[in-house]
Amino acid sequence: MLQATSHPKTPFRHEALLYAGDDGFLEGTLPFVRAGLEADEPILVAVAAHRIDLMRAELGADAEDVAFADMARLGANPARIIPA
Repeated sequence: MLQATSHPKTPFRHEALLYAGDDGFLEGTLPFVRAGLEADEPILVAVAAHRIDLMRAELGADAEDVAFADMARLGANPARIIPA
């Protein structure tokens, strides 16, 4: 018989960002990315190609420390997105 395992110490959280347009996207994402940079955490931003360009422009030299993935290439299948 299978035994139930204990819950992980840190539960999974999935948050959503609601925004309007490119400006709203940048206002919602850049503070999060910058906080990750300041904490020296690995960062992967997976978005549409034009938003990668917007983020790179706003981050300047800091963009070199961020990994970017084009969602059109990564795909919509969570089995491909999660390992990335």
